[in-house]
Amino acid sequence: MTEKRRETLRELLRTSWADIHLVHKEVEIDPATIVELSEHTLTHAGKQAWADVLDAKVCRIYKGVYGLQVELEGVKPSRLQDFSTMMAGYCSEENYKKWVAQPEEDPAQLPEMKL
Repeated sequence: MTEKRRETLRELLRTSWADIHLVHKEVEIDPATIVELSEHTLTHAGKQAWADVLDAKVCRIYKGVYGLQVELEGVKPSRLQDFSTMMAGYCSEENYKKWVAQPEEDPAQLPEMKL
């Protein structure tokens, strides 16, 4: 019997997720709330720097003690912890700007100037 191929976190991010917590299947880590995560959240440099986390296998998605939790395997727990805390903004401003895409201001959404 062959084991079913598991989806990676990278593949899961084709859908936008809000207020999620990444947890490790085998080791308990202190998850941080990731407000928004999708395939557009990370810059190219961020996707390269965190490739090991993005390539982690998704075991299950469930409502747990922290809220919506995504259980992963195939990644070092410390890297998963570091990624989660970075996504929650607990890293240097320089690294955050390098790894996390900043939302572009849509001119149509800006208030109109009254002269």
